[in-house]
Amino acid sequence: FTQEEGGIVVPRQLPDALTMMKNSLQAGHTLDKAMQVIANEMPDPLALEFRETVEELHLGVPVKRAMENFSNRIIDENVNIFVAALLVQREIGGNLTELLGNLSHTIRERFRIEQEVHSLTAEGRISGYVVGALPIVLAIIINMLQPEYLAPLYQTETGLMLLKGAVVLNIVGFWAIRKVC
Repeated sequence: FTQEEGGIVVPRQLPDALTMMKNSLQAGHTLDKAMQVIANEMPDPLALEFRETVEELHLGVPVKRAMENFSNRIIDENVNIFVAALLVQREIGGNLTELLGNLSHTIRERFRIEQEVHSLTAEGRISGYVVGALPIVLAIIINMLQPEYLAPLYQTETGLMLLKGAVVLNIVGFWAIRKVC
C-alpha cells in the first residue's frame, strides 16, 4: 500500500470488504454493524479506515458526511464509486446487498482486466526497450571494435548535433513506450 496526497490506497482489499459487508447485511446487521465487522475482521489499512468511519457514525456524524470522509481518506476510484452508490441507495432505496455484490464483482473484474492488459502489453514494452537500447549497445560495440569508424560522429559539429538529436529521440521513444504500454 502506498501513501498519496494524505490518503491511503487500498484497492485490492475493497472487493473482499464489500463481500463481507454484503454477507453481514444479509445476516441482519445494520450498515454500521456491517462496517464494524469489516473493521474487526479485515486486515489494516482498510480495517482502520472502516474503524474510523464507524467511530464517526457512533459520534453522531451523519452517514453522508462519514462516507465522504471515508472517501477523502482513501485514494481510489473504486472507493469513490462505492461511496456514491451507497449514498444514492440510501436516498433512493433498493437492495443494498445486491448492490454491494454487484459492485464487488465489478471491481474484481476491473482488476482482472487491468492485469490482463498489463500482461498482454508486456511483450510490446520489452520489445520497445530492446529497440531503444539497440543503438546505444551497437555504438558501444562498434566503438570498442573500430573506434575510428564512429570518430566523426563525436568529433565534428554535425556529428554532435546528430548524436544529440538521436539521444533526444531515443528518450522520447522510451517515454512514448511507457505511456502506451
